[in-house]
Amino acid sequence: MGLTNPSEEQPQCLSKKLISFTFCSLLSIALIQFHFSATPFSFSSTEQLLRNKPVAVSTTITTTTSSSSSSSSSKEEERAKVQIACDYNNGKWIPDKLGPIYNGTNCGIVTNYQDCMTNGRPDLVYLHWKWKPNQCNIPSYNTGDKKIHDKFRRWHFPSHNLNVSIYWSPFLVRGIERRRFKDYCRLYLDSLDEQWAPDLDQMDMIVISFGHWLPQPSLYFFGDSAQGCHKCTGLNYTEAGIYGVFQKIIKTTIDKVIDGRGGGDGKGIDVIVTTFSPHHFEGEWDKFGACSRTQPFKEGEKRLEGMEVEMRRIAVAEVEAAKMKAKEFRKRIRLGVLDVTKLSLMRGDGHPGPYRVANPFANGVKERVKNDCTHWCVLGLVDTWNEILLDIINRWENNGF
Repeated sequence: MGLTNPSEEQPQCLSKKLISFTFCSLLSIALIQFHFSATPFSFSSTEQLLRNKPVAVSTTITTTTSSSSSSSSSKEEERAKVQIACDYNNGKWIPDKLGPIYNGTNCGIVTNYQDCMTNGRPDLVYLHWKWKPNQCNIPSYNTGDKKIHDKFRRWHFPSHNLNVSIYWSPFLVRGIERRRFKDYCRLYLDSLDEQWAPDLDQMDMIVISFGHWLPQPSLYFFGDSAQGCHKCTGLNYTEAGIYGVFQKIIKTTIDKVIDGRGGGDGKGIDVIVTTFSPHHFEGEWDKFGACSRTQPFKEGEKRLEGMEVEMRRIAVAEVEAAKMKAKEFRKRIRLGVLDVTKLSLMRGDGHPGPYRVANPFANGVKERVKNDCTHWCVLGLVDTWNEILLDIINRWENNGF
């Protein structure tokens, strides 16, 4: 639903499952998540979704006992399964000889500024790393078949009877983007954005990625009453900062989703909140080498701090609080966190850098070159996010949660 550098880009649910992604961070996140990880979201398909066998989506300890006596006796089996939840936040990047499971150079939905290979990035080592959590293994998934109905908004996956939609909503709540650099965004913190809220009753799952647009100069409202602002020098409003606003927006969004789908005839819903992903600018954004790493950081070489720590903390805390509220409803409401902050922090090599455009050094290396150290290359790091997302869903299903 948003970009650090703004961009203009931005179904029926009868027998079909519909998974919707409302994004408010990097459009590169949105594109790769809904396009390349959506195929396995079938809870009834008998197709093999994993590249390798056996299918191991969680650490399981199984004990089986059986007994039989005479012809009148029947076998009795007692199976005790302990599903161990995985902490995806703690782990390390390990070399991956297999590399990507799809070819991004001939994918029509990868935006130009993400297409690092086509744009001439010479090193490909950044494609050959896999995140290994300390507690578990994350399976790799096949991308499967796909039928694109609407290039920019909706995907249909026939083999899994699945629709996936993306909604461009820079603030999740109702907001008006600023038109000029001297203007201000206007955010209405008590109302969901009409870009996606009307379709809420059709969704089986919603994945939220949000936060990168909040540093823009903004005015904040509850109803028609102004409550504060951010970076509004010269205006008679209280400086609110972004952390409290981020918390209010996450809470408003999750509460309204739960209230809308948990009570009455609501059929339940899955909500997954993606944590904040860091940028890796080293020096001025338009200086050569602003993000030129070709290897991940090693453990201890880079620390989470400042904005990344606080934004992640708020997102995790709000999801945990929402889980308590969800218990009040009898309908199935599942909430989870797609925790990508730390593993992304270690991947300073994953950004387009100067390869946000094609062949940036065709006329020689210059001291000044525009760098993108915020978005991520596709192929690249975001594929790991997809795998974690799918592992979360599979664990939910295997646990009967």
